[in-house]
Amino acid sequence: MKFLSTILLSFLFVACSSSTGKFEEVPEGAEEAEDVVMEEKPAVCVWDKISVREEPNSKAKWVTSISLGESITFLGASAIDSTDKNREYIKVQLADGTEGWSLSDFIVIDSEVAVFLDESSVYKRPDLLTKTEDVFKKFGIVAIANSEGDWLEVVGERADGKWIQKGWVKGANLSKDAIDVAVAKFAGQALDKESDEEKTEALKEILENSDLLNSQFIDDINRILNEMSSAEEMDSMEEPDSVTVSE
Repeated sequence: MKFLSTILLSFLFVACSSSTGKFEEVPEGAEEAEDVVMEEKPAVCVWDKISVREEPNSKAKWVTSISLGESITFLGASAIDSTDKNREYIKVQLADGTEGWSLSDFIVIDSEVAVFLDESSVYKRPDLLTKTEDVFKKFGIVAIANSEGDWLEVVGERADGKWIQKGWVKGANLSKDAIDVAVAKFAGQALDKESDEEKTEALKEILENSDLLNSQFIDDINRILNEMSSAEEMDSMEEPDSVTVSE
């Protein structure tokens, strides 16, 4: 009888295993398989040249970097780097399929990218009475994290460029067009050049790129170039020789 029971138990084990192709254990702490499924979400990088590494720590091998305004995918996994002030890393996938780990500080999960068409006031809440002294500058690239009517909650670089901030703005001041985002980034880089000559050359490169000519910012680029040209002409004008008046 004991022998027969052993045979029956063995048969049941094999039958259960073959129904799924293999015998799988449920991970400890997970009540159901759904508990360990990673949910992918769209995300936006709000700082330039953020590193992507093979492992979630600052000493891991560098894979590539993410551009300001780049749309990526959050793969649902996160980890803490105990060797670097317990900073959080999240696993991401880039548009070309590259995967790796990046600091969560500079990536806004479940968001979409946008750019400011003009300087915009920042509000604490979606209410005109909550206006702050902060602003997002024109060409500022941000991630839209939430919406309420015609208001948008955004995350992006502060006007002083020292860190990132979060706040509510009027949606009419933003463009979600990918070409506008690209032109804004390149224009910002151009205007950060040290000399006027370098700025002019970088701005002209934008106008020479046919992929960017449908942007709403092209007129702004031309205006900036014209103003710089006029200022240069004024500086180059020689002052008239002094005239001595005889009595």
